[in-house]
Amino acid sequence: MIDITLIIVLVLVVGASVFFSWTLFGLFRSHVPFISTSRRTAQRMVALAQLKPNQKVYDLGCGRGAILFEALHSCPPLLKKEELHPVKSHRAGVLFHGVKEDFPKTQFIGYELVRPVVWMANIRKFFVGTCHGMSLRFLCADFFKEDLSDADVIFCYLWPSIMDRFYAEKWDTLNRGTKIVSHGFEISKLTPQKIDQEGKTKIFVYEK
Repeated sequence: MIDITLIIVLVLVVGASVFFSWTLFGLFRSHVPFISTSRRTAQRMVALAQLKPNQKVYDLGCGRGAILFEALHSCPPLLKKEELHPVKSHRAGVLFHGVKEDFPKTQFIGYELVRPVVWMANIRKFFVGTCHGMSLRFLCADFFKEDLSDADVIFCYLWPSIMDRFYAEKWDTLNRGTKIVSHGFEISKLTPQKIDQEGKTKIFVYEK
């Protein structure tokens, strides 16, 4: 009789091998190594972005979502009394104030090519949750193929060559006032509005 413990171990080993192989393939496809942004750097980037309610915020190459999770917790929704309405909860007789369905939400959207990493971000989102008046999405997609023209703020941690390609392909499509907050790498053809320092890391801020 085959030992059930051996079967479980084999399944875990095979599963882990497939997971990491898929991750490595995604990293090769993206041409960018997976290096997570530290929490202090993410907090500083969010502070520099000066987020406001009802904005649309993108993170290009979001990884496990470190920057967007910080942004989510640093930008509480601005709700007025007339924008709230009583909603019945699952517990009978209990009411709380919720957001109208047509209330303009602050939207956080992260793009990442490595699907297993997107899964990790969404698992964390499941446990963390979101606030009223906000939405958070992590998508496995190539941001170069997406329409970013409605962005208010764009976070990124990308190689210089990717930053220059972003400038060539996306800069002219952005609205005036759009902010780009880049961890570590600058856009060679633009002069940053501000250069900040977090430890040994530089953060570049651009505005269209």
